This record gives sequence, C-alpha cells and structure tokens, in this order.
Amino acid sequence: MRFSWLAEQRLPWPELLAQATTVERTGYDTIWLSDHVFAEDGSWLLDCLTTAGALGATVPQVGIGTLVAANTFRHAPLIAQAALSLHRITGGRFVLGVGAGGSREEHEALGIPFPPIAERAERLEEACAAIRGILRVQGAKVPLLVGGIGRHVLDVVARHADRWTVWADPDVAARQRSRLDKRCRAVGRNIADIRCGAITMIAPAHLSVLPDSPWEAVMAGDRAAMREQVARYAEAGVDELIVCEYAGRPGKPGGSVAVVRRAGRRSIVVAGKGVPLQVSIGIFTHNDADTIGEVIEAFLDQETAIADITEIIVVCCECTDDTVATISKHARGDDRVRVVERERRQGKVAAINTFLAAATGEVVVISGGDIVPGPSLVERLTAPIAADHRCSMTGPQVLSAATGSPTLAARLHDVLWRLHHEVALRAPKLGETIAVRRSALPQSLPGGVHCDEVLIESLVIRDGGQLTYVPEAQVRNFPPRRVSHLYGQRRRVVCQHASARSLLHYRPATSRMSNVLPALGTTARGEHTVWGPLAGLVALQTLAVLHGYLDYLRGRRYSVWQPVGRDAAVLRPAVDRPASADGKKP
Repeated sequence: MRFSWLAEQRLPWPELLAQATTVERTGYDTIWLSDHVFAEDGSWLLDCLTTAGALGATVPQVGIGTLVAANTFRHAPLIAQAALSLHRITGGRFVLGVGAGGSREEHEALGIPFPPIAERAERLEEACAAIRGILRVQGAKVPLLVGGIGRHVLDVVARHADRWTVWADPDVAARQRSRLDKRCRAVGRNIADIRCGAITMIAPAHLSVLPDSPWEAVMAGDRAAMREQVARYAEAGVDELIVCEYAGRPGKPGGSVAVVRRAGRRSIVVAGKGVPLQVSIGIFTHNDADTIGEVIEAFLDQETAIADITEIIVVCCECTDDTVATISKHARGDDRVRVVERERRQGKVAAINTFLAAATGEVVVISGGDIVPGPSLVERLTAPIAADHRCSMTGPQVLSAATGSPTLAARLHDVLWRLHHEVALRAPKLGETIAVRRSALPQSLPGGVHCDEVLIESLVIRDGGQLTYVPEAQVRNFPPRRVSHLYGQRRRVVCQHASARSLLHYRPATSRMSNVLPALGTTARGEHTVWGPLAGLVALQTLAVLHGYLDYLRGRRYSVWQPVGRDAAVLRPAVDRPASADGKKP
C-alpha cells in the first residue's frame, strides 16, 4: 500500500511548504491538492494548480497531484495545458486528478452553472477524452485520476481512469470498489489496472474520536489501532491511503497533521509508516560535565516526524565530577530524561546492557556523553529502519569538531573522520552513534568483545539485518589534545578489532584494505591541504596496527578505556556542526 498526503491549503504558503518538506522526508508517495476556492469560514484557499507548480519546483522527491480539479471550473484544453506544464516542471511526477465538480455553494458564489450530476458526468467524460488526446499528441504520459462515486462517475472511471479515489472508511471503500469492479467488467476492463485510493482524516493519538468532525472516514487511536485500521483498508482493496489533517474544528487550521505533543516537542503521527517508531536513546558517560549539557539539550531539541523519542536514559559510569548535576540542570524538567548510575566502570558493553534492560523503544539509539548530535540525527537514523524491514542498524557521518584547529592532533583527527566517511560510503562502517532495531538484538550483549559497534554490527548481520550508512545524519566528535592520545586510541581500536575477528569471525569495513585504499585515494584527490595530515595519519595508523596486534597477542583487551584530554579550543563548537571526543569510553 502507498501512503500519501492531502495538503492543508488554508495554511500560509511558508507553512504549507514546511509541511510538504516534512511529508517528503517522512517518505510519502504523493502530496495531493484539492480544488476548492473557499474554506468553511469564507477565506480563500491556495489554488490547486498554482500550488502544484510551486511544490513541484521546491519539493523534488515526492509526487504532486490534484484531488480533484473540478471540470466545471475550467475548459478541458486548459486543464490539459496545465497538466502538460506541471508534467514538465515536476519531471514526470505530476498526477492529474479531475472530477465532475461537487460544491454547489462554490459554483453559486462564483456564478458558475451547477447542472445535475448526469450532465456533469457527461461533460467529465468528454473532458477526459479530450485531455487524454491532447496529452497523447504532446507525448506526455500523465496519469489520470478520476474522483467520486455514483454510477455516472464510476462509468467514467471505468472507461478512462488510471486511478480512482474516494472519501471512505474501509467498509465504504470496499463497497464502492465492488461497484467500480462491476462497471469495469461491463466495459471489458480489469479493475486491477486502476489504482484505488481512499481518503481519511487522522486524529491526534490522544483522541479516539473527533467530536466536532463532519467526516465519517477518520483514523484514530493508538499505534496498534492505527495498524489495524490500515490493515482493514488493505483488505478492502485500497492501493493508496491518503491522509489529511485534523484541524480541531472546521475552519481552524491545525498546522500539522495529528500532532502529538511531548514536553513541548512534536511528533507527527502518520498512517502505517507515519505512526512513529518509539525510540529509546542511551547516552553513556564518564566525567563528561563539560559536554553532557549540550548533548542532552541537542537530543531534547531533535526535529522528528516518524521518530518518537519516548525516553533518554543516561548511564553514568563512576562519575566523580558534576556530570549528574549537569544532566539535571539541562533536562529542563523533561520526564523523558532519567539517570542510571553505575558505581564502577566495567566497559561500554556492560553499560549498554544496563541501558537495554531499561529501554522500551522499538529502536534504540546508542551514543556518548561527549558526542553532540545534529538537529535531525534521530529522525534521519530512524527513517531507513521505518521504511525497510531489512534495515536493522544505521549510523551517521562523524564530523570532527576540530576543523580549522591548528594543532597537529586536531588536523589528524579531522582527516581520520574524512577517511572514515569515504570508507563508509563504500561499505557501511557505523560508529560513535548508532540506531538499532531492538528486535535485532538479544536481551543483553554477550561478553568477551569490547568494541561495542563491531559487536552490534556482527549481531545484526547474523540476525539477517542490513547496515545502512546515513551521511545526512551527523554528529560532532571532539579531538584529543595530543597526538599521543590519538595514537593510543587507534592502538586500542586495532587490538579490539583483532579480538572481535577472532571471537566473532567478523571484520568491520575499516579493517579491510579493499575499502581503505580506494578511500585513501579519494581523500588524497581532495584539497591539497589534507596531503600532509593524511600522510601523517597513515604513518600513525601503521604503527598503531603493529602495536595493537602485539597487544592482542600479549592478551591485552582494553575492556575499559582510559580518558584522554580534549582540545579545549573546540569544546564549544559552532552550533550547526555536529561533534564528540573520541577517547573516553565508559
């Protein structure tokens, strides 16, 4: 089943554009525009054809359609001209929906004749034939949707339409589709050739009914109820479910469909794929008082649509500074934030198991107390998991907060993450912050392997899941203060990867030269200013590999990493770039 959106044309253009952008990002198939002139309160609406052109030029990844253009408002050749123009503007994404014209009040207000339905249906059939002919001559394959019910209109649908849509709950949709099926068989056509759609209104999650809504087709209730209703539409033969906004009462724009407010932040509830995935965020920290406040606020201020952040669990491991007090200060009274304190540091995997035992979300996000997320990190990491059942783990692009810093450690750190990005584009290597489908993980992670991201990657792949690198999602990573600190980090990573390979028979993408060598070439072909740091990083990593393997052979495992100093010059980076210190692990 496809999911599409009926836009709210009472909104000012900037708000409608923002809504459309959110809908596009959420993964809907088409944005539909109705052809009404007035709202219930008499205010004028945005015109459907003009707005379709504007959205087609500014929202590039979603279909645009009219639902439906009234044939009585315009002559058929002018409708065909508009369809041809929109087809070209959108690069073939436009769907022309036409109808017989349904609002007597609007026709009378505009001084346009409103004949009986039999005559309007006859005119509609003539218009469909004319529009088809004009578009065919112009070589434009524009899908034609005909909306409406009643035997006259259904006859037009059966003879001319590629698509058909009706306002309907599942029962009404099933009955009307059955009637259309009879009309199709009468003209020798298979209804399977017509994409059948239904329009419904989405109620906010806290309402089971809409007490002042004039519409009978309403989806309401919690996540389970929404899924059940979507399944009923599918059973009714609906190929495309089109949802629209509940505005609270007729004539009052709601701004966004089905907004659920949690502590002053919004998650947009959408049918099927739009009912949010509940996300639990785990932040792991040891003496991160200097960064944890910024991290907490960044997670609280996430821009979300299908990611419903239900809890932020901060696991504090043997914190002896003001980390816990700083968390309370920056949580702003949000009851989603809670702290779990561990008296001793026993490694990142042990800390993650503490989090997993408490987490309730369908997706778990694992991050650090010194890693600052970008404003849409959680949404971007969750979206691939929501869209594809095969995707079980996602990771962001890591940006060094050291960009522009003059220290050698900072420059090496910056090039390190550029190289990491190039590798991940070839074969996903996920780290620093990850999102994982909870069902892909066991109740607790097994012991013995101390590199958590590699351990989780191997478990996800063993479970049949896929890894997805999401470069549009970003985090900031703070550099260590000295080159010796960076060397120690790389040495420990090599040792842990060697241990993981032995125990799990799994190698991450960054340990395979078939990925690293092309990434080195791409990075070297970039700015000439990276050549020196890149050569230095290669030398540092070569020594770290030798030293790390020697550590592994000697039996060292680095289950608990020792903290390293961070570059104070970049502890407060620009807000629009994401970051974190690579060294401290709980």
